[in-house]
Amino acid sequence: MRDWWVLAGASAMAGWVFNHLGVPAAWMVGPMVAAILFGLATGRRPRVRRPLFAASQAVVGVIVASMFRASDLPVIIHHLPAVVLVAAGSLVVSLVIGWAIGRFAHVDRMTAVLGAMPGGASGMVAMSVSLQADPKLVAVMQYVRVISVVLTASAMTRWLAGSGAAHIQMPASTQGGYVLHSLETLAVGLAGAWLGLTARLPAGQLLGAILAGTVANLTGWVPLTIPGWVSAAAYAVLGVYVGLMFDRVSLKHAGLLLPYIFASTVALILLCAGIGWGMARWTGETLLTGILATSPGGLDSVSLMAIGGGANLALVVSLQTVRMFTIVFFGPPIVRWLARRDGQVTHGEGAV
Repeated sequence: MRDWWVLAGASAMAGWVFNHLGVPAAWMVGPMVAAILFGLATGRRPRVRRPLFAASQAVVGVIVASMFRASDLPVIIHHLPAVVLVAAGSLVVSLVIGWAIGRFAHVDRMTAVLGAMPGGASGMVAMSVSLQADPKLVAVMQYVRVISVVLTASAMTRWLAGSGAAHIQMPASTQGGYVLHSLETLAVGLAGAWLGLTARLPAGQLLGAILAGTVANLTGWVPLTIPGWVSAAAYAVLGVYVGLMFDRVSLKHAGLLLPYIFASTVALILLCAGIGWGMARWTGETLLTGILATSPGGLDSVSLMAIGGGANLALVVSLQTVRMFTIVFFGPPIVRWLARRDGQVTHGEGAV
């Protein structure tokens, strides 16, 4: 129990520091780093209990679901051919890059493809556990991608931003029904996670929560509301879970793979930028809108850059959301099919 108190304090401090430094996915990356250092320093690696891990996946699922809004539908319908091609193109590109990593870096295909997929870093890490991939390598690949995408997208925004750049204002919060809506949202996520497991969906806990949350969100049945401390805690649980898996051997292995990871990240960014250029030419939008709309990940950061750079925010958010949902829902079945076709035995550890 003492180990958990130390880990909880270190994780909270690391998450707070990383968040104030502006690190993407700070409340997952910070606790992951804290857990890695704790394991290396003490040699002890307490296990995250299954109910806690399942609850964190349910929370992440409804967070993902909350990103898709009914107001996105008119924009999606208006640009439907471009939306479909961008989503399909992103999925194909990530599959090809994952296949290349698996072949040349000698990483199992499930891990390589999940690490290359721009479908939400926390979702891919959570999914890697359910699909018996290696969550340690998936986490390293995903966060190298997230940080690289944020840096390159920021540079492109500064370069391409027009005179219509806007001052970013955060919406005012509302307090009415906040506690009730938060409890309803958590109930939707947990029920969806249970249904996903019962239906034996790939990564059922996460996908079930996403499906249930999306239905509740689009129908207006439950206004999805997750308190900031709950989302931070859910991300921290995932970060600690992955961080405790690292030891000196796995860290050395991840370090040896960094050249392949960086190369694949650069390839993914360039190929998605090419898709964005084509989309901009086709739809008549600005190049900045095309690049941000097809940027491989970082929906929250990319949305803020779209506002600050004067891009078409509605199109950027709509394309990013559809791409993310396409990869989250179609990626795991495709990866599992590829692994079965190759007769691949995946490796990974589940929460206990």
